[in-house]
Amino acid sequence: MKLRNVMIVLAVFVFVLVFAGSSKKEEVNVEETGKKKVVVLKQLDHASIDEIAEGIQKGIESIDGEHFEVVVMSGQNDAATMKQVVEDSLQNDTDVIVPIGTLAAQISVSSTSGTDVPVVYSAISDPEAAELTGIANVTGTSDAIDVSKIVDLMDVYHPELKKVGFLYSLSETNSARAIQSARDLLSSKGVEIIDATANTNDEIASAVALLIQDGVDCVFTPTDNVIMNHAVFVADQFNQAKVPFFTGADSFVLKGAFATCGINYQDLAYRTSELVIDVLNNGIEGKEDVYYVESNTIVVSEDTAKVLGVDPMIFEEVGTVNLMKGE
Repeated sequence: MKLRNVMIVLAVFVFVLVFAGSSKKEEVNVEETGKKKVVVLKQLDHASIDEIAEGIQKGIESIDGEHFEVVVMSGQNDAATMKQVVEDSLQNDTDVIVPIGTLAAQISVSSTSGTDVPVVYSAISDPEAAELTGIANVTGTSDAIDVSKIVDLMDVYHPELKKVGFLYSLSETNSARAIQSARDLLSSKGVEIIDATANTNDEIASAVALLIQDGVDCVFTPTDNVIMNHAVFVADQFNQAKVPFFTGADSFVLKGAFATCGINYQDLAYRTSELVIDVLNNGIEGKEDVYYVESNTIVVSEDTAKVLGVDPMIFEEVGTVNLMKGE
């Protein structure tokens, strides 16, 4: 009996040693690696945000992967999840938080208040409206677009433009300024605007159907995360109805939208990665509240142009045209 008890004790002792050893191997210890830790927080998973997150990670690794460790997390479009990610990151001695998306940035800023951990946001169309400016530990990059260039594309495609549909989410701060700019420009030309706002799957389907039924000449969506999350469906519906879908980013075009003169998210991501490294190496003091990336890239879906029966090179009078194949 005594021998059996001794064997049990030894077995438990060995199990504890093995378990402790394996747990230690799985831990990420920034001090031991000597690398500064960067946590990239995606507001949610979709093509645009995924492209930016991947670009930031690759950018940091290509510039100085020896001294920086990048972890990418998703907030799943849930405020509580994003807050938890930031709090966990702070407890794990993260050196910088890099949120992508307005809500992710706002939560990151509020959660790091009272700390000296910098926040370097990315893809915020209107940082001032999102109340991300004038904060000591905050800087970042904006994906604000030059709406006038997109209106130029509409005019080239349809010289007698009469009715334009706006598809966007009221919950997206990103959309507000671009929508207002487009409204002002088109209204000054006497163009009728049809607004279709949506947040849920059913609302988006209804909004798309409404615009098609109203006989709009074309549709515009800015860099709207909610609509982007349903980009394949939206683009397909407009393409079937032969309604050109103009957007604020090339990631929409990749999903089937017709054209954009907007942000190249790979360029935005690389600029963000440069800013992150600069902040960690030289501090955030003296940095601008926001850094803008030029939105002068005309991207046209070759496949959608065929569906619409139009030569994509008609936009050359606006600028250099880049053709994109769908996924």
